[in-house]
Amino acid sequence: MGVDQDRFKPDTELRKKIRLSLGCSERSCVFLFVGRIARDKGVFDLMEAFSRLASERDDVALWMVGPDEEGLQNELQQHTAEIGEKIRWLGRTFEPEHFMAAADALVLPSYREGFGMVIIEAAGCAVPTLAYRIDGVIDAVVDGETGVLVSARDVVAFGDIMRAMAGDPAWVRKLGQGALLRVGRDFSERSVREAWLNFYKGILE
Repeated sequence: MGVDQDRFKPDTELRKKIRLSLGCSERSCVFLFVGRIARDKGVFDLMEAFSRLASERDDVALWMVGPDEEGLQNELQQHTAEIGEKIRWLGRTFEPEHFMAAADALVLPSYREGFGMVIIEAAGCAVPTLAYRIDGVIDAVVDGETGVLVSARDVVAFGDIMRAMAGDPAWVRKLGQGALLRVGRDFSERSVREAWLNFYKGILE
């Protein structure tokens, strides 16, 4: 159905409000995960990659948004005990756009995705995505333009890009603007609706 750009959009005031409520400064680089807390979403890979980064930098945070479907949170917290205060477990939400507007980059080390709608929704908020290069996701992210893709299960490469993003906010903002432009062009509700109408029109004719 496309992205509702009245809902998923950049919002400076909301960014400040959410960060303040979560005790996160404006200078921090916030990585956001939105989805099921499940093994096939690569959450253990994400914990490993972020732990390495968090041990090097104080100005980073990871927000985990989504239901703990497999009861993994306690185990994941044990793996990240030393840097646990930099990870916020925010649970299920019906307003993911609030966290997207306040984040700097979406992280999705998933092993399988149908498409990755969350990527396009984050892009509507001018938030780029770092993800594994898998089917579905490669249609949602233009590598180097709207986000960054690395080989699946390459935790070291994933962590390296997180480190690069944390150290270069201007680059992250540039990727975010590229993501926002692509959503408006290819994935807005209007553009998707018109594409479907043209598709059916072609069949009927």
